[in-house]
Amino acid sequence: MRQSQQREVADHFIPLMKECFKDSDVAQIYGAARTKTTCIINRAIAPYLHDELVKKMRNKPYTLSTDGSNDTVEKQAPFKRLSKHFEDPMAEVHLLLYQATLPVFTEFNLLFQCQEPSVYLLHGQMRSYVKKLMSKFVTTTAIKNADVCEVEYKDKQNQMAAVDYAFKKQPFKEPVLEHSQFIDFQQKMDCDVNDALYFVYRYAS
Repeated sequence: MRQSQQREVADHFIPLMKECFKDSDVAQIYGAARTKTTCIINRAIAPYLHDELVKKMRNKPYTLSTDGSNDTVEKQAPFKRLSKHFEDPMAEVHLLLYQATLPVFTEFNLLFQCQEPSVYLLHGQMRSYVKKLMSKFVTTTAIKNADVCEVEYKDKQNQMAAVDYAFKKQPFKEPVLEHSQFIDFQQKMDCDVNDALYFVYRYAS
């Protein structure tokens, strides 16, 4: 099949539509030859499907497949190296670790890709992110009845590097983030008038 044959079909599809649906006003004025069809696919359908695929790949495990029936030995070399690595029993352990831990980071990272202003969500999302992270490395008894910022995670004989890094790199004590939570309707019951007054006094002219 030639590379452009799929697009050439669009040129013949227009008269076919008009012939098959003679009683349809829409079919009679329909017009999308190869140029317009290519534009629709490349500028509308493909970007949407690409974005949806990326969203799913960020949060869920996925596999890669290839049709190697016509590949040369040189082209297959990368897949031979992959096969060798996957034969290692520890590879499954590593992949399971990634599957269990990566969503903790990727879900929090999605907040920074939001198109709308979401600073009022950041403080709560940071706490939720660190609590999820702690659940991977800290015992549940240490987290259950303690504020997330007061958990004694450094006293545990576990891998605490990830939690320690999260506390050092995120502004948990930033008052703007903490007080801006009242903007979120779902968090209003947990806020009071002092949160709004903070901005009144801070940005008073």
